Amino acid sequence: MSTNSLAIPLLIKTTLKRAISGIAILTIFSLAIYSKATFSLLVSILFTISIFEVFETSHWKLKVSGIIAIIISFIMLELHILQGSLNEAINIFINASLHDTGGYIFGSLFGKTKIAPDTSPKKTLEGFIGSILTIYMFDISLSNTLFSTKHQTSHIISMAKSVLYASISLTGDLFFSKIKRLSKIKDFGSIIPGHGGVLDRIDSTIALSIYFGITSILL
Repeated sequence: MSTNSLAIPLLIKTTLKRAISGIAILTIFSLAIYSKATFSLLVSILFTISIFEVFETSHWKLKVSGIIAIIISFIMLELHILQGSLNEAINIFINASLHDTGGYIFGSLFGKTKIAPDTSPKKTLEGFIGSILTIYMFDISLSNTLFSTKHQTSHIISMAKSVLYASISLTGDLFFSKIKRLSKIKDFGSIIPGHGGVLDRIDSTIALSIYFGITSILL
């Protein structure tokens, strides 16, 4: 039996697991965004679990760096929520999720050119391009739906934002993948079928939260 014939059923099984988990996550997320209190509680739970997950890894220098990154990200998100920027906090999660989803689908279907084979062998240039396109298509679709033609986001600005968000998300991915690689573990946990641990799911969110937090302070 060829390698490809074995890989396809495995890809389908993994994708199905991720889809079911994704629906469950989306349901919880949808229920949480109705108020600042519930969304803040969800963020607190996710980031607390993430700290415990990274604390279990064996590489001390990166472990401390990971915990610091999670705490900074958590503070930035909570400040957004407390200051009334709930929509921006939600936007961070959405863009991170679009990055993960686009990267996974395009990488699984077309991935050949590895970006960082020693750190994250499954990350490919094709998957990264897929992340950019997924964020871009969502941004343009949302702009066209919510705004009149006069106030719609230009394609150039939308593409620039998409490249920026995907790049920052990828940085978060690779940083936490480095921790896993040096600790000789595949995932941070197994709480989310098809994804791994909570931190495996929100590593991109952490990087984006820090970026949005810094820009909100500086601008």
